Amino acid sequence: MGGTATVTLSVDEMFAELDRLRSRAGSVSGDLALEIYRRTAFVRRVSRDAGVPLSAISLGREDGHAVRTWNPGPRRVGFAASSGGGAEAVLWSVERAIAGAGAWSGGNPWFPDGGTRADDRDGPLVLPTTEQMTGWLDEAWERLEQLGSRASVPFIPDRARLEVSNTVELWLADQDIRGVRTRSRAWAVVQPRGGRRGARAPATVAARRWKDLRSDAWCEVAGDRVWPGEGHVTAGTVRTSVVFSPEAAATLVGALVRVVHTAEQLLGRPVGPGWRLTENPQEIGALFGAEFDDCLFPTRPRLLADGREIVARTGGPGSYRRASFRDPPRALASHVVVESPACDLPDSCLLASTVLVHALGPAEWILQFRGGILAGGEPADRIETGFLRTDPETLVRSCLGSVGSSRQSHLGIRTPALIFEDLEAKID
Repeated sequence: MGGTATVTLSVDEMFAELDRLRSRAGSVSGDLALEIYRRTAFVRRVSRDAGVPLSAISLGREDGHAVRTWNPGPRRVGFAASSGGGAEAVLWSVERAIAGAGAWSGGNPWFPDGGTRADDRDGPLVLPTTEQMTGWLDEAWERLEQLGSRASVPFIPDRARLEVSNTVELWLADQDIRGVRTRSRAWAVVQPRGGRRGARAPATVAARRWKDLRSDAWCEVAGDRVWPGEGHVTAGTVRTSVVFSPEAAATLVGALVRVVHTAEQLLGRPVGPGWRLTENPQEIGALFGAEFDDCLFPTRPRLLADGREIVARTGGPGSYRRASFRDPPRALASHVVVESPACDLPDSCLLASTVLVHALGPAEWILQFRGGILAGGEPADRIETGFLRTDPETLVRSCLGSVGSSRQSHLGIRTPALIFEDLEAKID
């Protein structure tokens, strides 16, 4: 259990198996266009609780597959998925996809040209040893305890989990369409002890490769949450600038991209100078990026906003992603990079360390945040719960710029802290 674990299945053997499954599935699918997607992951996890240096170790393999069918005559498309990758499971999925097929109003439903070959591999897939992972977990835990002991509102770890996965994805479709992608990713989540809900929100960090997951990454996230100010803000309403920490900014940017960069009618609408975004799935280290999307269409960098107006929206070939193997591909931004111009931190403003986005409607949002007040350039009272009533278009217009360096979020967004001006905050 403590040694390395390597993905031992060869891609050629896996494709040969898929070819055999495709031949058998042909007896069920008939003349329908058919795609079989297979995902195999080798995952090692270690975890610990307060007072228990090592509470759990696991090493496992996870298999799943999905099937898409396309009947061009009546224009019906089907989808089904299941755990496992054996013949019976795949045949069951083909039958379910055909039985549940629905009408399709567009053109070819996200199938690339015949003869497409897509290949994007990370290199040798070797999991770290248990000793390496527990060593990382112990060091990161100790760093958090040292950080928390110096804060008036501490971030003391209570439970933590570290997970590293090596994944092989294969696509096989009619007209000699084939794709392969291999990935290695690392995730670490820590649950702090005590406090209210905002203080207890888990801190999650991630990296494309195990070697890039730093043991001080949790401290960066927790450092935005531990507030040095001793007092509490008096309840009331204030209109001021709000600075969102990199963690909070990533949450907010993700929510905004899903709204303002998916609606065609918003193209050309004005934005603030700080709202400059690029979707770049091919950036080195992109957590969810790749050279092709989950329908095998090639990806490319795309400027979404230039600090003056909304330039582009997400969607179309190159933007189709599966949230998991159980989900059909749909248009989703994969790796968003915020390139907001640097600004000075305002002398007086609110700082939001965490945020929850409550969308009451397309043009009515409430942002629930936790953080503090900056007065005269120094941390003052902390805010346990604050609310911003706003809307997506107002937010992108009010984005002024950024503070500090960028940080890669586990949400697939790389952003610095962002400044939004002239927002009305209600503090409880």
